[in-house]
Amino acid sequence: MDFCVLLLEMREYEPYLLEMLCGPMGKWQSVREILDETGFNAHAIPPSIVSTWLESPQNEEGYALIIFYDMDSGETLTAEYNVARLRRAGTFAD
Repeated sequence: MDFCVLLLEMREYEPYLLEMLCGPMGKWQSVREILDETGFNAHAIPPSIVSTWLESPQNEEGYALIIFYDMDSGETLTAEYNVARLRRAGTFAD
């Protein structure tokens, strides 16, 4: 799950975030498949890791709650993400 932290922190993985955030809110998606679709080598990512996004529980405009879940271990990682920054950078379409 350490890799999931990198997906949130490193700008080079923004294509992954963009693709995931363009999917339906609350729908679990395979992290490995999205990485493959966005041109990243995802062979080291277990297929059991999935992610989804929700509106910010604080109703904070421009933020989303991103959740990663490992179906094998039950481990989770949750983070609030500044989607508005992606919009300002011109890399996210409404």
